[in-house]
Amino acid sequence: MENKSFLKNCRILGLLLKIECKNWFEGPMNLILGFGIALYTMVIWLVFKDADPFLLVSGISIGIIRNGMFIYTRHYNEYRDAGMVNRLNQTSIPNYIRALASIFFNLITTLGVSIIMFLVGITFFSAQRELVSRANWGVVLTALLFVWMTSFAVGLFIFTFIKNSILSQMIVILIYATSTYFLGLGFPIDVILNPDYHWFGYILYLWPHRYAINLAQAGFANDASSGSILIIKDMVVTHERTISVDFGFDGKLWLAYLGAVIVLVMYLSMSVIKIMKELQFHRKNQYGLFVMTESSSKYIHQIKTATTVAELKAIHREHTDEIKTIFPALTQHYNGNMHKFKLTKKLFKSKTTK
Repeated sequence: MENKSFLKNCRILGLLLKIECKNWFEGPMNLILGFGIALYTMVIWLVFKDADPFLLVSGISIGIIRNGMFIYTRHYNEYRDAGMVNRLNQTSIPNYIRALASIFFNLITTLGVSIIMFLVGITFFSAQRELVSRANWGVVLTALLFVWMTSFAVGLFIFTFIKNSILSQMIVILIYATSTYFLGLGFPIDVILNPDYHWFGYILYLWPHRYAINLAQAGFANDASSGSILIIKDMVVTHERTISVDFGFDGKLWLAYLGAVIVLVMYLSMSVIKIMKELQFHRKNQYGLFVMTESSSKYIHQIKTATTVAELKAIHREHTDEIKTIFPALTQHYNGNMHKFKLTKKLFKSKTTK
């Protein structure tokens, strides 16, 4: 019995992943928005600054944010606007299966975006291959994983708390754009974290991706001669240029990881609490759904057996009062559908005149 249930859930998971994949690839804009913009920006910068130790990993991080947060939110807003979310809520598909399908698909597509951007960077720019050979990959990979988890958590938070699709997309674009320009891709991170204006570096602590991206950048540069991976002092980039960067964590690696963990847990826990409350509300109102179904069946039967327009009006008035008493939250929606009653009355008149 357990094996049958497991196989059934696996088939459902596969079906949901197939739907996700089909929708993602049907929209050509997803391919462009998913990583095309970040890839283009990264390549253009590397053409002029091929030895920069932050551009490749910054570009990959922005690509992860774009796919993991922006595309995720945009994709599910389209689902919600099309009624797909409501239809899934009415099925018997377990909630954890739906969550697994969403997480797994987002992870796979984001991993694909990251690999493509990394291969482009090391294939066409030899200086980046030298950086790859001495990077601290333990820090880089864990940091990029945090970038993805943070992106997914922030996207889930925005989708859960902001029901207006336009507003949620505006917020996602704002987070993505500011991360692009102020976390190492649009403007060099050694310019952004300039000691001459510490105040701007302090403001950037509010950005959810700052901690993870700075870890990835520091791990990829890996200037061990400075005594700390998070402090770079006069690192030689070209014969004419050196860079100095203090990422603002007092040289303590654990402090940057702690910041990334706190941001992730904060957004994820708020989203999970909100989702659990909504699920609890729906479970508590299963009885209300039963009463509504019974009331609607009774209403339909009364309409079919009515013989006059006056009787039909009386039936409608009685049903309206019943809805207002039992389901006050549905009153506004119900009153908004008055044209359905008028249409029913019109059809009834035409039927009786015949």
